[in-house]
Amino acid sequence: MTGWLLLVSVFWPLLLVGAMGLRLTRRFALRVAPWAALPALAAALLLPDGVAVGLPWVFIGSAFALDALARAFLIFSAALWLAAGIYASGYLKATHDAREISFFSWFLATMGGNLALIPAQDMVTYIVFFALMGFSAYGLVVHDPTSQNLRAGRVYISMTVLGEMAAFVGLLWAAYLAGGQTGFTVSVTALQASPYRDVILLLLFTGFGIKLGVMPLHVWLPLAHPAAPTPASAVLSGVMIKTGLLLWLRIFPIGTGAGDWAGVLVGVGLFTAFAGALIGMTQTHPKALLAYSSVSQMGLAAIAVGIGLATAGKSTAVMPAIALFAAHHAFAKGALFLGVGLAACETSARNRRLLAAGLAICGASLAGFPLTGGMAAKGGLKYLAAGVEMPWSGLLEWLLPLTGITTMLLVIRFLCIAAARPGEPHGAWNPPMFVPWAVLVSGVLALPWLALAMGWVGVKQAGLYPAGAWKAAWPPLLAVFVAVAVWNMPRMRSALSRIRIPTGDVLSVFVLLLERSLALFRFSIESPSRVIQGIPSALLAQWKQHHGTLLQRMARYENFTLGMLLMTALALGMAWMLWP
Repeated sequence: MTGWLLLVSVFWPLLLVGAMGLRLTRRFALRVAPWAALPALAAALLLPDGVAVGLPWVFIGSAFALDALARAFLIFSAALWLAAGIYASGYLKATHDAREISFFSWFLATMGGNLALIPAQDMVTYIVFFALMGFSAYGLVVHDPTSQNLRAGRVYISMTVLGEMAAFVGLLWAAYLAGGQTGFTVSVTALQASPYRDVILLLLFTGFGIKLGVMPLHVWLPLAHPAAPTPASAVLSGVMIKTGLLLWLRIFPIGTGAGDWAGVLVGVGLFTAFAGALIGMTQTHPKALLAYSSVSQMGLAAIAVGIGLATAGKSTAVMPAIALFAAHHAFAKGALFLGVGLAACETSARNRRLLAAGLAICGASLAGFPLTGGMAAKGGLKYLAAGVEMPWSGLLEWLLPLTGITTMLLVIRFLCIAAARPGEPHGAWNPPMFVPWAVLVSGVLALPWLALAMGWVGVKQAGLYPAGAWKAAWPPLLAVFVAVAVWNMPRMRSALSRIRIPTGDVLSVFVLLLERSLALFRFSIESPSRVIQGIPSALLAQWKQHHGTLLQRMARYENFTLGMLLMTALALGMAWMLWP
């Protein structure tokens, strides 16, 4: 019975999507939609350990279980989806957005895919709901179909398809090595003994690294986050990107001392952590800056997985530390994104000071400031790294604190931009927007003490002692000193303000080089007649005017059913290919 309660709780958003398609239940579904994640949160908090249910008639056999890893991810994921849903009801009202049905249709479909894949215990179920989540989020990215947002949507969907292909091939290969069995446990064992292990792990690293946002696979993330509505940006950054991290934890041999892949993940993670923060400092849009902050923080997540791979026989200590890091980032980054929307609202000076204080707390927590969730999360990673023997272990001891400096500089830059009330006015400040944001800020402050109470970390691991607090405090304090010094040097401040890296960085440079190459190629050959040039462009313009692209049509509400049918066909195709 408890297994079926788990299933109903995670599938509840998808049931509401179906109800929203029926006129008789549409009004009910719209009222319930903001609270759709509540059953999953209740299940994660209240159901006993070891809850499991198998559905042999779904795909080629689906299995769901609430193990320790799934419970941790389901708690913070459902909590942020719930906060974002309630916030969205006030956000759509404040911005006078009449496309409530369209927004919540894609919001619920994305939520359903995200929540359903967390307790999945087999690769087929995971990849099907991973695909549902990824493709449904396109409707959120292009909710406001401006030319810039549609470009972000094209980049997002292209990277999503690329990631799905790499992930699917990697999981299919792993299932083949496991004799057709799709369970994660069996596949990890089969991978360890396979000569193709490195190729498969590379596919999985690429496929799920795209969703995680590690460099150079991150290019969709800083484009999609500013394009999506604020509540959608919060869940895109807070929980959706961590589905890649969850799969890594499921399929990578954590705790086996796999030093070769540990070095790769730590190296990529260090580069991502520093490069993401430095590029983010050049951004002028607050949500783009926060997107690069997420890229930087996911670099730390990759480092954590690398440490887990190199830590032989200590997987029981690695998993809680990574789960705590993921939970902290979800709450802090969700609060920062929701705060961007509040900053654009009309409100009193008192509320604005309260907002600034909350954003500062969340930002300082990301940098690992003492007595915040960030200190406990990063303290746990530093404690694990201290006992790891690998080529990077000596560097990690002093490189990890330096990430606190770059993160704090990025936070200071964000606070300065957010104080200018960016973007179009969002209407009046309303309780459905403020209350979820305040709860997330409170969660950031309460997280270290909850982690101690639940036994995820100890006092020493979390750094909750005087010497540990000082080690956590000096990097952000040094960043504040550097920021103040730069502010008091007008010439340096002016020089730094002129540094601009386009949002999407690597992609923008690639597109620029491609355009220049094509222009040079066209110049070097004889130009065809203008008539021949004009025919295809005129036909293309006419086709777009009357028909639009398939993805744009899917994003509209009246074609929501078409989008869901295509996703269902994708899932059935995957099941057919894996049928024994």
